[in-house]
Amino acid sequence: MKKSISGKTAARLSETPEGSALLALINESGSPSALAIKLKEEPQAVRQWVYAGAIPKGAAIAAAKTLKIKPSALRPDLPKSAWEVKVEQAKPARQPVARTEDAKLLVVLAEKYGTVKELCARAHCTVTEYHTWKTRGRIPAIKLPTFLGLNQ
Repeated sequence: MKKSISGKTAARLSETPEGSALLALINESGSPSALAIKLKEEPQAVRQWVYAGAIPKGAAIAAAKTLKIKPSALRPDLPKSAWEVKVEQAKPARQPVARTEDAKLLVVLAEKYGTVKELCARAHCTVTEYHTWKTRGRIPAIKLPTFLGLNQ
């Protein structure tokens, strides 16, 4: 890569606020390669930023941490709401859906015995078999009396 960017590229970058911020970073570092080293980025990434005319939002956040500045200084074109961290809300646990009588029986027994693993230990089946039977909505005829006996 060249020691510094060409006059045409510098003029193009200086036309926008985000380009001007990138140009200031490059001029402060001395060259795009030096900026890449300073930010611990690949030189190709910095060349892509110059080509695009702005630092991507994710890279601006990482660069801001390295440079100890606000990310909005690197991307002044983005609104303040773009920099707010969104807190993930916990989703409620998914409730089992039992559409057939056999599937309902399996769900009731699992609740009665506390866990599917405990139920399977008492019914002499595997957890995989339990889930297969519940999904299909049918307990095999040979195992049905065992589950009915556990329900009493």
